[in-house]
Amino acid sequence: MGDEKLENIDPFKDLRITPSVEYYWPGDLKRHFEKSIAKALQDYRWDPVNNTEKVCKNGNLTASLRGAFCPLLTICKFEDFATMRKPGYGACTPPKKGDKNYKAYAFNSSENLHNNMHDWCGGPVTKPDFHMASQMGHMAHVPLAAFDPIFWVHHSNVDRLIAIWQILHQDSWFDQDSWFDQDSWFDQDSCDIRDEDMGTFAIDRYHPDKPSDPLRPFHKNGQGGYWTSADAREITALGYTYPGLEKWNYVNADGSYDRAGHIKVLNNSLNLDYNAPWDAAQKAHLTGDPGERDGIKLARMASLKGLTKQDPVDLEIDDYVVNVIYEKFALGGTSFTIHVFVGKVPDEHPSTFQDQSTFVGQVFNFSTEPSSMGNSPSGCQNCRNQQEDRAESTGQVVLTNALITRFKNQIPHEPEGDGPRTLASMKPEDVVPFLKANFHWRVTSMGTLVEPERMPSLKVSVAVGKANHYADRSKLSEFHDYKGAYEITEGRPGGAGSNDGMYPPEDIYRSGT
Repeated sequence: MGDEKLENIDPFKDLRITPSVEYYWPGDLKRHFEKSIAKALQDYRWDPVNNTEKVCKNGNLTASLRGAFCPLLTICKFEDFATMRKPGYGACTPPKKGDKNYKAYAFNSSENLHNNMHDWCGGPVTKPDFHMASQMGHMAHVPLAAFDPIFWVHHSNVDRLIAIWQILHQDSWFDQDSWFDQDSWFDQDSCDIRDEDMGTFAIDRYHPDKPSDPLRPFHKNGQGGYWTSADAREITALGYTYPGLEKWNYVNADGSYDRAGHIKVLNNSLNLDYNAPWDAAQKAHLTGDPGERDGIKLARMASLKGLTKQDPVDLEIDDYVVNVIYEKFALGGTSFTIHVFVGKVPDEHPSTFQDQSTFVGQVFNFSTEPSSMGNSPSGCQNCRNQQEDRAESTGQVVLTNALITRFKNQIPHEPEGDGPRTLASMKPEDVVPFLKANFHWRVTSMGTLVEPERMPSLKVSVAVGKANHYADRSKLSEFHDYKGAYEITEGRPGGAGSNDGMYPPEDIYRSGT
């Protein structure tokens, strides 16, 4: 728009748009803002204006956001990468032992990241002085989200995330062997209704999906041909790509695609831009532990490199995540947010939760009432089917970075009972009792608190795993071997316990064993 070269399909209408304000930014000013925002996103909050060392010290929302990005890209199965379905329900095929996803990624997904962005860009809020909930924007309300211009920017970035994942996992394609593992610990009689092939106006019921199936109603030519999954497997077939994904820049001597070389360059870029877990692990390694007289204090990665004169090293560290399961339509379709805290839940109004130092992340259930969607008087039938089936979704919040800042800076907390006030180390034997006394969560909907009895399906747990971070930036970090630490949450309203089956029986963390 605004381009005089655009072909005018209607000679009686001028397609050009003349803005009321100057839309051209001087190059130096534009570069300044780009650098300041990128710098803010690497270590501090996503609000560049309020960046302070005090804010950085406490851990923050941006660290959790960036901490979720790179682990997503290491997920091998598309079903696990793409959706918030309950573990093992993707295409009715629970992960098998030996599968790289088996003990790591059942609860994380790109949909989880996608939903949180909808909430952050335009979520609900109820101001303390008013007893009326309102939307800060359209983005968190399903029927209206696409009316917000940032929706299209956001979904372009989701498309980019998927395109990056495809480059990294080019062999992941249609699974022709999606059958239950008879030895699985998952409930095989509880197949998710979202995976039942009910058919559509264009696809027969129970039709086995194939790459060659026509994707009606999307025509690819004037002869009536339809696009297929095989046609659109590469986004370049649609006439575009994203920076860093240009395959034609990586060519072997014989003219073939140099995938190995491309992956190395891409991984290096992803690590530098998004790998907050790597940054946190290296910072912890380069800085002194509490009590060390000459230890270097926690600071930005760039500052630490100059102070220590040390190069990064290969590290294997303990990794901590929060995993949650809940019914998608627990509140009749109204959206809700699960807020995660390390430290006391603030007494302030819920609308201020994200501004509190103890707030470390969230899971946003992006849904709406079935009656508000669809073309029939009854609303969205697919939504109603999921509601009747009590379809469950999952989410994950990364804790490791927030815990490192608490340990290194010995931040005091107000624990439950006589639990530890400060974190003694990053080892599970210290982290688990610390979280047992200082880990909390709250649920809000439309800016107000939701009482636990309204959401009996909610199960919140903490898992203890391992993360490998490599000095070679052409290698992505690896996250694996997670075990559920039920002792942190069992017996609390909404807390997961040993009877909830969130983890295989052999993957339960027990203190002292």
